[in-house]
Amino acid sequence: VMLNYVQVSKALLTVTEAACVLNCSTYPIYGLIRRGKLPVIMRGKRYLIPADALQKYVSTHCVKY
Repeated sequence: VMLNYVQVSKALLTVTEAACVLNCSTYPIYGLIRRGKLPVIMRGKRYLIPADALQKYVSTHCVKY
């Protein structure tokens, strides 16, 4: 999956990895999860974000220059 010109080779990303890919802190990622804007898979207490879901969110919610 290609996100912001970064090749993501993992199918599932942690919140920290997703924040790194989007160049932001974890706070907005947790906000997207809480509001139901970003689907997650729960693994114990850990959130795992499907890389294709992150790609879809970025492509539909970000302004292209």
